[in-house]
Amino acid sequence: MSMLARRIEEAEALLARGEVAAAQAAAQLLQRQHPSDPGVCMLLSLIALRERRLDQALFFAQRTRDLARGHAEPWMQIGICEGELRRTDRALAAFEQALTIDPASARARAAVLGALTDVRRYAEAERVAREWIAARFPGDGIMGEEFGESGAGARRRWILDPIDGTKAFVRGVPLWGTLVACCEGDTVLAGAACYPAVGELVVAAPGEGCWWNGARAQVSNVSALNDATVLVTDDRFVERPARGAQWHALAAQAAVARTWGDCFGYLLVATGRADVMVDDIVNPWDAAALQPIITEAGGVFTAWNGHATAFGGSAIATNRALAERVRTILQEST
Repeated sequence: MSMLARRIEEAEALLARGEVAAAQAAAQLLQRQHPSDPGVCMLLSLIALRERRLDQALFFAQRTRDLARGHAEPWMQIGICEGELRRTDRALAAFEQALTIDPASARARAAVLGALTDVRRYAEAERVAREWIAARFPGDGIMGEEFGESGAGARRRWILDPIDGTKAFVRGVPLWGTLVACCEGDTVLAGAACYPAVGELVVAAPGEGCWWNGARAQVSNVSALNDATVLVTDDRFVERPARGAQWHALAAQAAVARTWGDCFGYLLVATGRADVMVDDIVNPWDAAALQPIITEAGGVFTAWNGHATAFGGSAIATNRALAERVRTILQEST
């Protein structure tokens, strides 16, 4: 390892420990000494992401891409993803209003839930994101839950879900988020998930790691199922009862089984707070952003059949230690 690479690694370690000021000082010194090194520019981009300085994060990500001649392009996509995720203010404001109403007032609650549903129906976050992407990347396709797909056949496409976890959102429960992915074919180049109600952000790109509020994310190392926390969005499995039976077999062996579901469950797996998350039915906008988030955190993300894809119509996310055991149980009758 070169001296420069070692110093970059040391600065990244400072950032991972939350010593942002020290990491910033080290990065600025490296920038003065090596202004054209892509590793230094990437380090500056990561620090800017940690401090939510989105313009600078994107600037240094683009600079990294230019210096590396495309090698670090996913970090440019991550910067763009994060900028789009931050356009969820209206949804968050509506959610916060729901938390302040008098629960005894049926009329007030109906009015607020109506406003929440209206935000969902008009999908302002997705519309703004689509306009922003189309203006800057007119050749790219866009797929979203609210407005379908445009630019079909484009080499690169963006996949958006403005509010994943709608049922939680409209009931004032904070287990929801906004998802953005950038893909080429079925390969996800970068994924980002923002959870405004709880102040958490996780971003990832293949080969570049998974970053949780600016620090490295890592799945758990729990290796025994009877020590594990396992999650599902809906444990009724109405459309696929056979899968429901296998979920209950899995849950019966786990230490904790909960329905902390939708995209929130995958956040918990990626950050080591849970060990397994399953969904028997997902759409591309539900899963695309989450695949690199799980895998770059050291986990395993597959469809129910075990194929490593975000486009298989179902999802199982685990840490690596439990991956084989969990999938064996869940596939026994499917």
